[in-house]
Amino acid sequence: MGKRFDEKTLENVAAANDIAEVISAYLPLKREGKNYSALCPFHKEKTPSFKVFPDTQRYKCFGCGKSGNVFMFVMEMEKIGFVEAVEHLARRAGIRLEKSEGGGGVARCLEANLTAQEYFRKAMRSPSGEPARDYLVGRGFDGALSSLFGLGYSPPEWQGLMGFAASKGVSEDALVEAGLAVRSERGRAYDRFRNRLMFPIRDARGRITGFGARTLGEDKPKYLNSPETPVFSKSRQLFGLFLAREAIIRSGTAVLMEGYTDVLAARQAGVENCCATLGTALTREHLRVLKRFAREVVLVFDGDEAGKKAAERSLPIFISEEMEARIAVLPGGMDPFDFIRERGGEAFERAVSDARPLFRFLFESMGAALDLEDPFQRAEAAERLAAIIARVPDELKREIWLTEAARFLRVGEDALRAKVRDAATAARLSERGETPPARPPMREKLGSPEWVIIGSLVAHPELMEEMSARLEGLEVESPAAAEVLGRFSQLARKGPEWCTLFWQTLEDERLFGLVEKARELAPDDRKGAEEALEGALKALEGRKIKREIERIKREMVEAEAEGDEWRLRHLTDELSRKRALLARTRR
Repeated sequence: MGKRFDEKTLENVAAANDIAEVISAYLPLKREGKNYSALCPFHKEKTPSFKVFPDTQRYKCFGCGKSGNVFMFVMEMEKIGFVEAVEHLARRAGIRLEKSEGGGGVARCLEANLTAQEYFRKAMRSPSGEPARDYLVGRGFDGALSSLFGLGYSPPEWQGLMGFAASKGVSEDALVEAGLAVRSERGRAYDRFRNRLMFPIRDARGRITGFGARTLGEDKPKYLNSPETPVFSKSRQLFGLFLAREAIIRSGTAVLMEGYTDVLAARQAGVENCCATLGTALTREHLRVLKRFAREVVLVFDGDEAGKKAAERSLPIFISEEMEARIAVLPGGMDPFDFIRERGGEAFERAVSDARPLFRFLFESMGAALDLEDPFQRAEAAERLAAIIARVPDELKREIWLTEAARFLRVGEDALRAKVRDAATAARLSERGETPPARPPMREKLGSPEWVIIGSLVAHPELMEEMSARLEGLEVESPAAAEVLGRFSQLARKGPEWCTLFWQTLEDERLFGLVEKARELAPDDRKGAEEALEGALKALEGRKIKREIERIKREMVEAEAEGDEWRLRHLTDELSRKRALLARTRR
């Protein structure tokens, strides 16, 4: 059972933590007479309705109704329980509480980590810590930064920490449980970290839960983390988050990097809202921690291919956690440390400010990796993007990204929407361990513009020479028609024999039957076929313009709601141009 605090203890902790001072660490407060106001951290609003009353040591939001005292505010913001909130505020005020009852391995591990931190810091300042100090100086880090992050040194001794811990009353078993010592097969324990620069890893509440360690010799691996313990997990914790937390809350943005020294360099350059994963891929647990403090995450991964792939892999996680993400890819394959050292903190802040939405980055990255002029590679890109878009839980955002993807791929929105539906169905069945059903027979409207084009060209292949340029980038709604027209575009480069090659290479019986039916419906004479082609192309163009008009109307509603008059005027002009263009296609 957890510790029960007596009334006097709670009074002392509350008295030592003025509510306005505590809340100002999370929100920018504006004085209004004796009281303060701010935008509410518990719901979205444009006009401040969150009030802080120092006289009564209470807060209340007149928008969402949430209210309480300093303990309740910390519980809400930190997503912790009452006991943890009391302990958090006691630490803030320097009040020593009696140790909580129970706690078991958690309490032992935290105590062992504190003892180890004291040992590593002392070693850093001693003559034996010269290799660590030289390394930091060589990387351009000063002593103040080292003290701020609590960097330390583990001497090349097998039982140095163990001896120091014993003198402090910390048992050998506690060191092993905390991952600070390793027990051999014969049962003898020895220090895990030796001759390494030590990076203490704190959780969001400031507790040291583990360590990252960089070798200063030839030992492998170069970086070594604490193992999983009752208080440490690489998949949940982030280096530098505790120090970055207030800056993240102020800005609403967490800048996420991959390396310890990336964070150190950013902090020394004056960029404070940075933290890093612990040499592992980004996880849902990482994002759930960051969501407590940030509205969005900007990824600043290395500019090489590995960094780009890491960013691509993270997209489904951001989607599932419904968190906004942008990415800043640094030029020339540079990592954040080198970029900051070479160009400075202001250039780094600009790179963060200019970061692109992660979805758009994925489009651009895919466009660079695939030849989107090749219909088969474009179809592959559509499949991959549809699988990602299908995971977006918010319907409006899903539609926005579907529209963007369709425009990027130059395919019809309805065709891509069908792919998204298929991907969503397949994902649901996969989660249940079921097999997707066989694809139903194709049911196509053979009188639709895309099939009229297909039938006319197959019936009169000589028309391809003058039509091939107009087929490039054609947007159609039917996936089957898109595949056929993609083959047409590819084979048109072969010359007059394109149609023969098409029939020879078409192995899909369903497509074969559809194309044959479309050919039978085509005009017999060339002039009729030309007129049918022209009418079908105009119909597709008109359909595309109608979709664009609908998009503009949606954006106009958003602009009007946001009071963005400039954007509204711009959209009104664009709408007029599109309507005029649509009228011309109907003539």
